[in-house]
Amino acid sequence: AGALLSTRTLTSEGLEVTFAAHLLFGTYLLGTLALPSLAANQGRLIIVSSGGMLNTKFPAWHAATSTGPSAAKYDGQLAYAYAKRGQVLLAERWAAAHPAVKVVTCHPGWTLTDGVEAAYGDRKSWLE
Repeated sequence: AGALLSTRTLTSEGLEVTFAAHLLFGTYLLGTLALPSLAANQGRLIIVSSGGMLNTKFPAWHAATSTGPSAAKYDGQLAYAYAKRGQVLLAERWAAAHPAVKVVTCHPGWTLTDGVEAAYGDRKSWLE
């Protein structure tokens, strides 16, 4: 499950939750742990990203992690887009570094959830 938060929230380690859940502890940590076994068995690593990242480039580190000057002006939709863009970039890097593993990302399609409702409001019809 994902998270699209409207306020900046930190983990117990002091990391911004969206970055930590979607990219650092979710994709990066689990993928790093799985890659040796996947490589040994010609496995596949499928990362579920989001079309929410399509119009967003990965920013400077402080912006992606909502730290430094970016902490005061938190934008949950942007934090989500940065994390999802980071997943796609990480997948590209892993695919190049681990040719025995098929690494792909996908967009699962839009789902009307409370998070989408809160983030997009009346604009949610754009996603239909």
